[in-house]
Amino acid sequence: MRTVLYPGSFDPVTLGHMDIIGRAATAFDRVIVGVLYNPDKPSGMLTTAQRVECLREATAGLENVRVAAFSGLLVDAVRACGADAVVELPALFAVRTADVFAAAGVSILSALGVDILSFGAETADLETLYALARLREEEPPALSQAVREGLRAGKAHARAHGEAVAALLGLDTRHPNAILAAEYLRAMQKQRSPMRPLPIARKGEYHDEELSPLASATAVRKAMREGES
Repeated sequence: MRTVLYPGSFDPVTLGHMDIIGRAATAFDRVIVGVLYNPDKPSGMLTTAQRVECLREATAGLENVRVAAFSGLLVDAVRACGADAVVELPALFAVRTADVFAAAGVSILSALGVDILSFGAETADLETLYALARLREEEPPALSQAVREGLRAGKAHARAHGEAVAALLGLDTRHPNAILAAEYLRAMQKQRSPMRPLPIARKGEYHDEELSPLASATAVRKAMREGES
């Protein structure tokens, strides 16, 4: 039986969470949705019990999904789910820049024989992401010039670079997922990894405060505080 753990705070559960849970339920025999909490810290907007109750109600129609609350380390939750092994990126690499983070992750997963590396990004178009990876490998003069012009106009580097890349590729790199996706591809090419990349396009905005069919947790919390349904 293949079991997957989907950990998170779920404060509150959103349609974005449910989209991931639904996909996992079709790909695995059993899905455990783990509500992680720290008993020594404030619970957030909803109590742990309320989060569990909301998730159980939302997943009632998915027979192979179970909801449980876990405290302590994530590794303890994974072990409690019956995992045979836990693989974690060492802190030395986890706190570094995107290129170091990606290179270490690709190296570890390749050594374990993983055949697919799936990651989120602003687009699922591999051609565009590979183009971004090439730009990060060797920045063309036109891009460098556009960035300098943006800086002279008083823009922050992230904005100037993002707008310059957008003009070339139509992809906003001010969001971190696009950059990390490009670094995964660069690392896989440099290491000649046999893994196949599988990008998943992000839906919606990170911290959009307006309710929508795929509203962010920020928007849902704002609506709950203001009494909207």
